[in-house]
Amino acid sequence: VPSNPPSVEHPSTVQGILHVLVLTSRDTFSSLSLQLTSVIGTPPISTTDTEVTWQLEAVHKKKGGPKLILKTVETEREASHVQNVGTGIFEVAFATESKEGSASTPYGKIVWTPAP
Repeated sequence: VPSNPPSVEHPSTVQGILHVLVLTSRDTFSSLSLQLTSVIGTPPISTTDTEVTWQLEAVHKKKGGPKLILKTVETEREASHVQNVGTGIFEVAFATESKEGSASTPYGKIVWTPAP
């Protein structure tokens, strides 16, 4: 999303990224969580046995975002994704002016949510 000039509008009214969701297996969850904490440079804002969330920096920060979420697979689709594609980005959520919905591809999911 362009940041300069501030009057530039994205064609789909996207205002920024709310979150990026990375899926992994239970076997690699703990070590990947430690690696991401080291790369991001700040501790997670929330941690459970199956999900870790970090707050990320952004030029135009929307309320609550952007976040990086690492989680273990929960659904059959997620398990299939990790098995066939491997650990990686599964979902990207965008803040929009009003658009709401989602679209799935063989490689993951895109979500549009009205900005908080």
